[in-house]
Amino acid sequence: MTKPVKVVINPSAEVQPSKYSDFSVTDDLGRKITVKKPDILARMRFFLAIGAEASANDVYTQMCAPILYLKSIDDEDVPQPKTLLQVEALMQRLGEEGLSGIGKGVQKFILPQAEEDSDVKLKK
Repeated sequence: MTKPVKVVINPSAEVQPSKYSDFSVTDDLGRKITVKKPDILARMRFFLAIGAEASANDVYTQMCAPILYLKSIDDEDVPQPKTLLQVEALMQRLGEEGLSGIGKGVQKFILPQAEEDSDVKLKK
């Protein structure tokens, strides 16, 4: 009987995180806010959740859009809201501090990856 072989994989510095990786920041209330780039289905469902009337309101949509990127608060997963009332409850829970934390995470981690992705496409 042969002994099992133990394999250890050490990622190199060249390995880049997936564009759908999770990233964490701390908001002004000290909460750990984890963000993740939403996929197309999450974006579609967001517009269904807020409804046609709210979706037509650009200001409302822009104010709510950051919650698309929210994955968890203090390591507690936050499910994507399915109704307008759930959207508003989540906005109330986050407050300005949480929304600002999401914005910091998106600017620091997600937007640079999107720029890199577009640079790669342009170079091909």
